[in-house]
Amino acid sequence: MSEHESMNCGVVIVGAGPAGLSCAIHLLNLINSHNESVGNGTKQGPLINEDTLGVDVPLMIVEKAGAVGDHSISGAVMNPNGLAELIPNFREKGAPLESPATDDSVLFLTAKGSWKLPVTPPTMHNDGNYIVSLNKLVTWLGDQVSELGQDIYATFSGKEILYDESNPLLVKGVRCGDKGVGPDGNPKSNYEAGMDLFAKATVLCEGSRGSLTKQLIKKLDLDSGKNPQVYATGVKEVWELPEGRLADGRVIHTMGYPLDSRNFGGGFIYKMSENKVSVGMISALDNSDPQMDAHKNFCKFKAHPLVREILSGGKMLCYGAKTLPEGGWNSVPKLGGPGFMICGDAASLINVPRLKGINYAIKSGMLAAETIFESMEKADFGPSQFEKYQQRIEGSWIGKDLKPFRNFRALMKKGVVPWGLMKAGISYYSGGIYPFGTLKLEADCKELKPESKSAGEKQQDAIKFDNESLLFDKLTDVYLSGAKHEEKQPCHLQVDETKCKTCYDTYGAPCEAFCPAQVYNIVKNEKTGDFERIQVDFSNCVHCKTCDIRDPYEAINWVCPEGGGGPRYVSM
Repeated sequence: MSEHESMNCGVVIVGAGPAGLSCAIHLLNLINSHNESVGNGTKQGPLINEDTLGVDVPLMIVEKAGAVGDHSISGAVMNPNGLAELIPNFREKGAPLESPATDDSVLFLTAKGSWKLPVTPPTMHNDGNYIVSLNKLVTWLGDQVSELGQDIYATFSGKEILYDESNPLLVKGVRCGDKGVGPDGNPKSNYEAGMDLFAKATVLCEGSRGSLTKQLIKKLDLDSGKNPQVYATGVKEVWELPEGRLADGRVIHTMGYPLDSRNFGGGFIYKMSENKVSVGMISALDNSDPQMDAHKNFCKFKAHPLVREILSGGKMLCYGAKTLPEGGWNSVPKLGGPGFMICGDAASLINVPRLKGINYAIKSGMLAAETIFESMEKADFGPSQFEKYQQRIEGSWIGKDLKPFRNFRALMKKGVVPWGLMKAGISYYSGGIYPFGTLKLEADCKELKPESKSAGEKQQDAIKFDNESLLFDKLTDVYLSGAKHEEKQPCHLQVDETKCKTCYDTYGAPCEAFCPAQVYNIVKNEKTGDFERIQVDFSNCVHCKTCDIRDPYEAINWVCPEGGGGPRYVSM
């Protein structure tokens, strides 16, 4: 294969989601304001451009999706405080807000019934917030970047972190993934080597369980002294409802069924505009049952009489899934170091009890931009400059919001109802003082308990799919996610198949259950019914990363496929 070409950049942003695009917008605005002030004489100092930075381009944004927004998915009810700081006139500029959140309710579900909590928990109030499609919002933010004259390079995936040759702890940029590589690893006729993007500052905004972020955390031991991260898988569909079924802005959250009292998670129903509704289910991945299936939980949720009535007569439009980092402040890794910063979901900046993350992604991107801009002004990109990003995060409303809930997820480990919620309430009203210290968490992959294959297989048969009106199997849902990959490429799900037989014998093929896209299938001997091999249908992958997180033998490594592959979300 040919040598990798290179480009010298001032800043490389990996991931054009809310964090990465907010970083770009804020940085460009700061640079433009600075240069205008220098130009009119109201500020002293040099201009900030490629010449003064000594680079080919001041800013490079790369995104693995086929287009900006294609891979963006969330519930989502957004607190607009971050967007208001980034773009104060966001309403006038046409930000795609589905509806103001107008009516909150939290319901407890039993198998056949439901009852409304008499008091909505303080963390679940959404006055002043907006229901949004993250896919639409990110697309719009991409347009704001373009209006500032900055290109975004979609279909470019980040393959590996580049380090300084003389200092292996100094991040010097990223290598983009190759294109046109065959399944055997050899180049095809359209082969294109990924470019090496050298940068004074590298900003990782890859979303939950980012592959480069995972590499960096491990190499530099950024999570030392922290709890391991724990995750949940969110599964979601967007439906078109009959006219007048729900009022715009209706926000419904559910607890209880289909989860038992020991397992964390819940459902949501958000009424969007144009008779559309976002309906989904979040299932924590620390569930001990190896046959726990987030997609199956979602189907059971939809089949509940309450949800069935809401969706009756409607049409399912699209499907998607993603993971959410739920560990809280005690699981947030070190976020800045020599040459790098980590933002948004990649940095685990999510407030679980409030179900909010978009605003933290936007704000963290802005704080990264301010750190970079200060370095540009001082012409100093030394390690101490990047340490300031961590200080900015901790001193901002991100740190102030997240620190009081630092033990929230750990409080749920011994049961959600009633003791977990009671302890969480005490923690909330004490401002996070209770409980004292740090409650420990275990990585999700360590939580599974062995179970017989037969029990798992019976559980898998519990859902009867109609694939027409309400309950859709995984393959039908995946089709409506728009997921597509170049199939003649190396599998981006790197499986250590030497562990698969043991995993099957011990846990009963958990990969078939935990994947919400039916990527993993166990092939059995036709005569004996015994395990024969695992079949990985990577073209179904919706890039949720559940497999990378929950596999009990840590035998699956999710890496970026060829750029442009993956889901193509609409209204998600």
